[in-house]
Amino acid sequence: MRFLGAVVDDAETQRQTENYKGSELADKRGWTDQYLTENFLVVRASYDIEYDHTKTFMDDGNLEQYFYLTRNIDTGLWSIIDNSSSSPLKRI
Repeated sequence: MRFLGAVVDDAETQRQTENYKGSELADKRGWTDQYLTENFLVVRASYDIEYDHTKTFMDDGNLEQYFYLTRNIDTGLWSIIDNSSSSPLKRI
């Protein structure tokens, strides 16, 4: 695997923040609307990969994937809490 880059995707962060606000999942995780607004990010990572197709069905090539992060209020550290499936790279 070759890492191509990662960026905070502001548009996707806004979209996902609005999806989570007031949701059952946000409630279960203890996320208030304010917490999400201030402590939630979506990062789009791009990479090039070649898989061993005797072990996986996944496609090779330039791919991108979204990672959903939340910040711990006490430590300030960010953690990946979820991610999307990979898809063909649209942009770097």
